[in-house]
Amino acid sequence: MTDTRLTAVATRRGLKVAAGIIAVLASADACTRSPKAQSGNSLALAQALMEVRGETCGARNLKGTGVRMEVFASSDLNSAPVQEGLVPVLDLSVTPRTPVQPGQTVRWSGWVKGPEAGRHRFHLPAGVPGTLTLSNTDIITPATADTAGTQFEKSRFYSFTLVVPVGKAAADAGTWLLSWSAARQEPQPVTRGFLFPPSNVVRKPLNVATN
Repeated sequence: MTDTRLTAVATRRGLKVAAGIIAVLASADACTRSPKAQSGNSLALAQALMEVRGETCGARNLKGTGVRMEVFASSDLNSAPVQEGLVPVLDLSVTPRTPVQPGQTVRWSGWVKGPEAGRHRFHLPAGVPGTLTLSNTDIITPATADTAGTQFEKSRFYSFTLVVPVGKAAADAGTWLLSWSAARQEPQPVTRGFLFPPSNVVRKPLNVATN
């Protein structure tokens, strides 16, 4: 086969793969990029490109859908949860199946996107001994509040877990269970629009922040 024919074959194959990639990206959600069923190299390449293209996702075109909620029978988070699923808000009254019970422990996990660039502090209601971990760093513990705050970058995602023992103070907090505030501003609840499921539920939101 001549060099010209080899070039032509390679070009046709390249265009075919590129077409497959475009088809997968077109069939995916605009920002989370969860592709429809595909097969072959086009899927593998498309998934790699999703990690790059996702960098363009931001506040204009990406809204949160909620987070994973796991309910444990006790404070042992290594045990199997008694119920788990996706929920839209951080609220003990909103559960995957049945109401939580005293003595249980709840863990929410996923990704949070900052409301805007700048330093924000997180807050739990008084009397709620929860633990908030942001990008593998403990921000709030039962013994410490978030005094330093976190510097958020625009449209960046931060992995988080929030662990709260079931008690009256947490139950009374409702959707105000976790709030945040910028400098010299009143705390506002962390609402659904900024919350995203963990990576093993949907594809990792891109533009992820690191420590």
